[in-house]
Amino acid sequence: RGYMAITELTWLVPNPPPEVADFFGSEYPAMTDVAANLATIEERGYEVVGHFTLPSAAWWDHYYTPLEAKLPALREKYAGDDEALELVEMTAREIDMRHRFGDSYGYEFFVARVADPEASGRQALTADETPESDEGPASSGGPDAPAGGETPAEGETPTPAEAEPQARQTPEFPPPLD
Repeated sequence: RGYMAITELTWLVPNPPPEVADFFGSEYPAMTDVAANLATIEERGYEVVGHFTLPSAAWWDHYYTPLEAKLPALREKYAGDDEALELVEMTAREIDMRHRFGDSYGYEFFVARVADPEASGRQALTADETPESDEGPASSGGPDAPAGGETPAEGETPTPAEAEPQARQTPEFPPPLD
């Protein structure tokens, strides 16, 4: 049985502040919490060996701190290039989110292995099968669909995990077993 290690951008609090929830609702709408990621891993036929949140230093020491120091020079260098400046400003907004709301989200490191179907009493899934719950087949809404196939009622604001993906599509997490 093989192992896999995954890091996933994850909500660390049940109700993140609206400003950071809106930011990631547009930048990474599939983002969800630790419990939902653990459930997804297990639903896909893996057994979780362990998980932990990467420390704040993993964000700052070799990534955001040196990147933030380069932003003024990048603004100057690309002063006449609106597209490049938009990217620079988006990066500055991301760094600002981390400064102000870093306790609300982080990268969770998951280690899992293929579940032993005999020990768990479950059948291993094939690539074309979808896990089923006690309430019937899983939603066909894809990896970004809310658990149980439910959608917010009309007029309700969806959570970041329920929001429709916009510019970016993420690969299925974790990949189904072959």
